[in-house]
Amino acid sequence: MPVEFKLIGSCQVRPGRTGDISEGGFLLYLPEEMEVGQDLWLKLFLGTELELKEIEATVQVVWKDFFGTEKNDFRRVGVKIVEISPEDMDKLENFLRTLIIRKATPELNIPPRLLSALGFSTLKRKATDG
Repeated sequence: MPVEFKLIGSCQVRPGRTGDISEGGFLLYLPEEMEVGQDLWLKLFLGTELELKEIEATVQVVWKDFFGTEKNDFRRVGVKIVEISPEDMDKLENFLRTLIIRKATPELNIPPRLLSALGFSTLKRKATDG
């Protein structure tokens, strides 16, 4: 998922992406070197087929390594959440709960008219052959 980040005290916002997310922290892929202990402002864009939510948090780098061989490759950075609003934590927890439910629930073959009647007309349908 996409993220925006900046060093605490900096005005320059940079793009990055997540690898893993949890209630305690994130695996980030960032385009520049970070130091362990460094604090970052982070905006995470959580999305589903139905909506996109933004979460802002202050995070701290707890580990780092290099992912790739070229100068422009991303650096892997593990961060822990240092500060997050209760509202944004609720958004994060709800998003993670939704992911767990989707993985645990087998795919259902629900007719499109029924989905539309239930208010889920924007769900993507799985393509089928022939």
